[in-house]
Formats: sequence, structure tokens, C-alpha cells
Amino acid sequence: MPTINYNELSYITNITDNYNKIGFCQISSGVVLTHLNSLSMSKASGLDSISARLIHKCADIISGP
Repeated sequence: MPTINYNELSYITNITDNYNKIGFCQISSGVVLTHLNSLSMSKASGLDSISARLIHKCADIISGP
């Protein structure tokens, strides 16, 4: 698999060009932690039944793996 140099915003804005492409980009645990901490804790659980509140409270632990 090729690596890509896209950030998520440029990928989403060019979604029609990237529709049939897949690639990997390296991200840091800090970026994951930022996204996990930005989750709204008042949202309902997803199909996995894990609440956003639990994810938010455990973000520092689960952002590494």
C-alpha cells in the first residue's frame, strides 16, 4: 500500500478524486488524542455500544495503540 501525504481535510474536499483510492498516512498519538477529546459526550453510542463519554474519559490510554 502506498503512503499518502493527505490531511483529512484535503482528502475530504477531494473525495471525488480519491473515491477509489486507498493509502496510509502516519499520524501521531497526539492527533488521535485531539480527535478523541473533541468528541461530544452527549452523543449516543454507535453500533459498537461504546459511549462517547467512555471514549473521552479513556482517550489518553487508547490514543497510543
